[in-house]
Amino acid sequence: MIKVIIVEDERLIREGIAGQVPWKELHVDGVRTAENAETALSVCKGYRPDIVVSDIRMPGMDGITLCTKLRGLLPDAQLIFISGYSDKEYLMSAIGLHAVNYIEKPVSLEELNSAIRSAVDAIEKNRNEKTNALHMLLNSPGSGDFLSSVIRTDPQAGIWFFTAVLQRRNDSGRTEKEIHADVESTMQKLAGCGLWYMTDFITDRKLAVLFSADDEKPLDLVYRDSAFWKLLAGGADFSGSLFIGIGTKAASEDGVRQSYEAASGALKCLSYKGWGQFAYSGESYTEWNAGIAPEVLAGFKKALADRTEQRALSILEEIYRQIVGTNSLLTYAVRSIYYTLDEAVEKAYYFDPEEQRAGKDIKEHAETIRELHDYLCGKVHEALSGEDVQKTGFIVNRITAYIRKNYSSKMLSVQSVADAVFLTPAYISCLFKKKTGKTIGQYIQDYRLEKALEFLKDPQYKIYQISDMVGYDDAHYFTKLFKKQTGLKPSDFRDQAE
Repeated sequence: MIKVIIVEDERLIREGIAGQVPWKELHVDGVRTAENAETALSVCKGYRPDIVVSDIRMPGMDGITLCTKLRGLLPDAQLIFISGYSDKEYLMSAIGLHAVNYIEKPVSLEELNSAIRSAVDAIEKNRNEKTNALHMLLNSPGSGDFLSSVIRTDPQAGIWFFTAVLQRRNDSGRTEKEIHADVESTMQKLAGCGLWYMTDFITDRKLAVLFSADDEKPLDLVYRDSAFWKLLAGGADFSGSLFIGIGTKAASEDGVRQSYEAASGALKCLSYKGWGQFAYSGESYTEWNAGIAPEVLAGFKKALADRTEQRALSILEEIYRQIVGTNSLLTYAVRSIYYTLDEAVEKAYYFDPEEQRAGKDIKEHAETIRELHDYLCGKVHEALSGEDVQKTGFIVNRITAYIRKNYSSKMLSVQSVADAVFLTPAYISCLFKKKTGKTIGQYIQDYRLEKALEFLKDPQYKIYQISDMVGYDDAHYFTKLFKKQTGLKPSDFRDQAE
């Protein structure tokens, strides 16, 4: 994903660039504008654009000062300057900042398109070089000289490294757009760490990240920053989309492979720590080999027979705490315990074949003990909540109520809905489709469209504001989706409504 910010104090020029440049053709995915440098600096801290198109002479902070400050925040950003003055001093400053182009007013659209195309090419080349360098280092020990040529110009300078491996949650039940948004969100959080880094996808669900600095102190600050790792893993919000293994620190390229292997080993801790967490290499874990105690199983079956939901859930909680409390991996013995408990529930209460198939899929593909625990707690609740006949409808009502309350959230997804109702994505997807004929993703999209139609009838809201209000941060995507569903652009629908 490539993002642009346009910084220009003249509104007509600013809006003209934003509206007339064929961004999609140039492979640009997001465009924002700012009317002065101070606003742009504030926006860039969160938005983190890849390309900055900036006027040089503006009231207050000028464009050169702005981009000098942005160089520290966004070292890889491509700079394009616009000026009505062919002033050699400004031109030299632009060269010193490694600007990709310097365009004089009045702005030629053809010249600007060419400059943006050059910037996009440079960004893609830079990303490919970094990925190739890391890939070679992780797979071909002894390729440190190539890495050094990519990350620094002074071969005599010291440098420190460590590697982290990010494992993404299973994509079952999630749309391609939701997955893409998660990946983009992760990249934005990485960019905020303050260190130089490179990435390489090991598999579709695993991303290796190499962090480096020319001094151990700043590297160690990030290495020990639990708040950063928690945020990156998704534990700071309700989705918990990642688990992160953090490898050992190294003072030379030769140690990076060992750091990567240590980070990969730390991923085992996912079993008991759960999604949205992280683990350092060397953290201790055990392998649970015991089965379920006969008296515990008997007590669980009695709670089911007596329809005492709280007692059954308490037994499940105690089992979960005992296993997780020993830092146990998700071994065959642990899975067997949950298979045995699930079998007891299914013998005590009827579940149709479709629900049983969904349950089997969850048990077989669970990657954490927490997933098995939550699945079984949800199943016990369904069986004993007193709503046997309408239990599917009860869950669907909870899902729709949650979506209607949170439709404006950019983080709304099948996974976040599942977390909110304490069930798994695969399970609620199956129940919801069976009851409504729609997927949860379709229902979210339809309800957002319904709310957009309401907002479009109010002239105080601009199209991009409505897009944001109904959960889409990309107004172009919202417009395309709206037209696909209604046959009209949002602006055309508004005209007709008026």
